[in-house]
Amino acid sequence: MTPSWDTERPIVRAGDNIFAVLGFPAEEAEQLFADAQRRIQQEITLRSMLGDAIASWLAECGLTQAEVALRLGVDGNAIAKLARKDLYDFSVSDLFGLVVRTGQPVSVSLG
Repeated sequence: MTPSWDTERPIVRAGDNIFAVLGFPAEEAEQLFADAQRRIQQEITLRSMLGDAIASWLAECGLTQAEVALRLGVDGNAIAKLARKDLYDFSVSDLFGLVVRTGQPVSVSLG
Protein backbone atom coordinates (compact mmCIF):
# COMPACT_ATOMS: atom_id res chain seq x y z
CA MET A 1 0.00 0.00 0.00
CA THR A 2 1.35 3.44 -0.94
CA PRO A 3 1.47 5.93 1.95
CA SER A 4 -0.97 8.82 1.48
CA TRP A 5 1.82 11.41 1.62
CA ASP A 6 3.25 9.98 -1.64
CA THR A 7 0.18 11.16 -3.53
CA GLU A 8 0.22 14.59 -1.87
CA ARG A 9 3.83 15.53 -2.63
CA PRO A 10 4.22 17.98 -5.50
CA ILE A 11 6.42 17.03 -8.42
CA VAL A 12 9.31 19.45 -8.76
CA ARG A 13 11.18 19.45 -12.04
CA ALA A 14 14.69 20.74 -12.63
CA GLY A 15 14.54 24.51 -12.97
CA ASP A 16 11.29 24.86 -11.01
CA ASN A 17 11.32 27.35 -8.18
CA ILE A 18 11.17 25.02 -5.18
CA PHE A 19 10.38 27.96 -2.91
CA ALA A 20 7.24 28.77 -4.89
CA VAL A 21 6.27 25.08 -4.86
CA LEU A 22 6.68 25.07 -1.08
CA GLY A 23 4.24 27.98 -0.80
CA PHE A 24 6.47 30.99 -0.17
CA PRO A 25 4.96 34.30 -1.29
CA ALA A 26 5.85 34.99 -4.95
CA GLU A 27 8.30 37.85 -4.32
CA GLU A 28 10.10 36.02 -1.52
CA ALA A 29 10.19 32.79 -3.56
CA GLU A 30 11.80 34.63 -6.49
CA GLN A 31 14.42 36.22 -4.21
CA LEU A 32 15.23 32.94 -2.47
CA PHE A 33 15.47 31.13 -5.81
CA ALA A 34 17.76 33.81 -7.27
CA ASP A 35 19.99 33.69 -4.18
CA ALA A 36 20.18 29.89 -4.35
CA GLN A 37 21.04 29.96 -8.06
CA ARG A 38 23.77 32.56 -7.43
CA ARG A 39 25.30 30.47 -4.64
CA ILE A 40 25.21 27.32 -6.73
CA GLN A 41 26.94 29.10 -9.62
CA GLN A 42 29.61 30.48 -7.28
CA GLU A 43 30.34 27.02 -5.95
CA ILE A 44 30.48 25.54 -9.45
CA THR A 45 32.92 28.27 -10.51
CA LEU A 46 35.12 27.75 -7.45
CA ARG A 47 35.14 23.97 -7.87
CA SER A 48 36.04 24.40 -11.53
CA MET A 49 38.93 26.76 -10.74
CA LEU A 50 40.32 24.39 -8.12
CA GLY A 51 39.82 21.39 -10.40
CA ASP A 52 41.61 23.18 -13.25
CA ALA A 53 44.57 23.93 -10.98
CA ILE A 54 44.81 20.28 -9.93
CA ALA A 55 44.39 18.95 -13.48
CA SER A 56 47.11 21.30 -14.76
CA TRP A 57 49.45 20.20 -12.00
CA LEU A 58 48.71 16.53 -12.77
CA ALA A 59 49.57 17.10 -16.43
CA GLU A 60 52.83 18.87 -15.60
CA CYS A 61 54.15 17.05 -12.51
CA GLY A 62 55.63 14.07 -14.34
CA LEU A 63 54.51 11.59 -11.68
CA THR A 64 52.57 8.40 -12.18
CA GLN A 65 48.99 8.25 -10.90
CA ALA A 66 50.17 5.97 -8.09
CA GLU A 67 52.86 8.48 -7.07
CA VAL A 68 50.36 11.34 -7.23
CA ALA A 69 47.85 9.37 -5.15
CA LEU A 70 50.48 8.74 -2.49
CA ARG A 71 51.65 12.36 -2.50
CA LEU A 72 48.12 13.77 -2.25
CA GLY A 73 46.82 11.14 0.14
CA VAL A 74 43.97 9.90 -2.05
CA ASP A 75 43.27 6.69 -3.95
CA GLY A 76 43.88 6.06 -7.63
CA ASN A 77 40.20 6.46 -8.52
CA ALA A 78 40.27 9.99 -7.14
CA ILE A 79 43.31 10.81 -9.27
CA ALA A 80 41.62 9.49 -12.40
CA LYS A 81 38.55 11.62 -11.65
CA LEU A 82 40.69 14.69 -11.03
CA ALA A 83 42.57 14.15 -14.30
CA ARG A 84 39.21 14.04 -16.14
CA LYS A 85 37.96 17.06 -14.17
CA ASP A 86 35.13 14.89 -12.88
CA LEU A 87 34.60 16.89 -9.70
CA TYR A 88 31.17 15.65 -8.64
CA ASP A 89 32.47 13.64 -5.67
CA PHE A 90 34.74 16.40 -4.34
CA SER A 91 33.73 19.25 -2.05
CA VAL A 92 35.29 22.70 -2.32
CA SER A 93 37.14 21.85 0.89
CA ASP A 94 38.49 18.60 -0.60
CA LEU A 95 39.69 20.37 -3.74
CA PHE A 96 41.24 23.26 -1.82
CA GLY A 97 43.15 20.81 0.37
CA LEU A 98 44.41 18.95 -2.68
CA VAL A 99 45.60 22.17 -4.33
CA VAL A 100 47.50 23.04 -1.17
CA ARG A 101 49.08 19.55 -1.12
CA THR A 102 50.30 20.01 -4.71
CA GLY A 103 52.51 22.81 -3.42
CA GLN A 104 50.99 25.42 -5.72
CA PRO A 105 50.75 28.92 -4.31
CA VAL A 106 47.20 29.67 -3.16
CA SER A 107 45.60 33.04 -2.55
CA VAL A 108 42.04 33.81 -1.59
CA SER A 109 40.19 36.97 -2.50
CA LEU A 110 36.66 37.79 -1.40
CA GLY A 111 34.25 40.32 -2.84
